[in-house]
Amino acid sequence: MENYNAKGGTLLKIMGIIMIVGGAVGIIGSIILIAAVAVLISAGAPGGIIVGIILSILGSIAELIAGIICTKNAKRADKAVKCMVWCIIVIVLQLLGTIITAVGAGAIANEYGAGVSTGGSTVISIILGLAVPVIAMIAAIMNKKSAGGDVSLAGLAGEMASEVKNMDDDVVGLAKEAKDTATDVAGDVKEFADKAVDKAGDVVGDVKDKAADVAGDVKEFAENAKDKATDVVEDVKDKFDGQN
Repeated sequence: MENYNAKGGTLLKIMGIIMIVGGAVGIIGSIILIAAVAVLISAGAPGGIIVGIILSILGSIAELIAGIICTKNAKRADKAVKCMVWCIIVIVLQLLGTIITAVGAGAIANEYGAGVSTGGSTVISIILGLAVPVIAMIAAIMNKKSAGGDVSLAGLAGEMASEVKNMDDDVVGLAKEAKDTATDVAGDVKEFADKAVDKAGDVVGDVKDKAADVAGDVKEFAENAKDKATDVVEDVKDKFDGQN
């Protein structure tokens, strides 16, 4: 049931949409990162940077899931804790992934004497990576508070522990929705393709009929022209015969 008095609903939905976009982009980038991991392993790169990249990939997946959950439940104060749990997962994975990757990158730079400092970029990455899920968490807390829920640390911790136990249901549910959506899309594509084939058949039939009509007109014109030419020849012949 939606609670339209949820004070953080609009903000939570906006943050959810941003997380969906960020997570999707991150997953696409993960394809490149996976290739990079293979290269780094073969080059003997420190294990830390590899772990960091894997955590970043998991963070992107979690961010996408969190974005979907926050967007779907933006107006539901009773689902505020669920949104908080997924935001915390995103925060933890993003934080660990950024820090561990930065440490590994720093180790590579020191090994090859690059002398590059990654501290500033790491801080910026952490701030950018955590800003959206943190704001989403604040919006979820606003939702819960607007419905008169317990927003104390102890109360939230207990509810979050219960939500964590049901996380697999969330993932399974989203996977089923994705499968159903893919099935619907496949059906729509097939229907569109069938309509396109039928339309193409109609167009071909129309062109064929039009071509037949044109061919008939050309044949009729040719016959008329032949008859006209025959008449002209006969007239000329009669004229010369008359002169003789």
